[in-house]
Amino acid sequence: MGGQGREMRNVNFHRAKCPEPERALAGRRDGGLAFTLLELLVAIAITALMLVLLVTAAKHAGQMWSMNEQNSRLREKARLALEVIGDDLRQARLPLDLSETPGLQFVMNPPGLNSSCRNRDSLFWQIPAKGSDSQRDQLAAVGYFVRRTGDRFALCRLYIPSSDTNFPVYDEANWISSQVDLLAPADAASSYRGLFLEDTVGIWIRAYRHDASLKEESYIADSRTDRYLPDKIEVILAFIDSRGMARLGGSFTADDLETLVKESLDANEFIAKLPDQIRRSAGHVTLSVPLASRLAP
Repeated sequence: MGGQGREMRNVNFHRAKCPEPERALAGRRDGGLAFTLLELLVAIAITALMLVLLVTAAKHAGQMWSMNEQNSRLREKARLALEVIGDDLRQARLPLDLSETPGLQFVMNPPGLNSSCRNRDSLFWQIPAKGSDSQRDQLAAVGYFVRRTGDRFALCRLYIPSSDTNFPVYDEANWISSQVDLLAPADAASSYRGLFLEDTVGIWIRAYRHDASLKEESYIADSRTDRYLPDKIEVILAFIDSRGMARLGGSFTADDLETLVKESLDANEFIAKLPDQIRRSAGHVTLSVPLASRLAP
């Protein structure tokens, strides 16, 4: 009996002790499950954050690509415009009869020109007229300037063939200021007149001649007093694409832009002083053209 009692007590003791490891194991299992859910929530949060960052980066990269693409297209158009200007400059001529002062025209920044066309420089000259044999000895008038209309800026081209009834180059000395608004409006006109390149906000022109020591010096060209053509012309076009122009307003308006163009010595200075959000949309192109003939052949 005594032995049986001891066995019963041992069995009861064993049974009392057995559930304890099971409860501990169950607790560990429950604790492990809770820790896994927490890890899952953290992983989801990190993944969501990474997705947001990736989407934001992709959107920013897309915007930068689009901005660069638009800027590149405008830069290419500006280069093409400079090629046309260069072709016109290479044909620059003065009349054979230099005593005919009204017809002696290669003029930078002529007085009387509308202030809206002075952004920053302007240049007008004469080239051989294209047409019939009877017109080969005639000269056409051509010129380039940047015109502001409201908040819009554009490179404009003036062209007046000798056959045009409005052609007064041999009749008056101030023909430029009297014909620019009529024949080179802010909108495109016929015969490559008027609007030539949109979003061009400034043009810088430098005329160079050689002094007695053949050193190059810049000056304001006016063939009516100089009686000859410059040795070289440098033309710089500054542009801001449509996205940059759309940011005008607030602390930096179109008036501020125009003032900055007129006060800047060159395009580099102009672009460097632009607000950051507009500077990213700006650029410039440059052309240097030697003039082969100082007088008409």
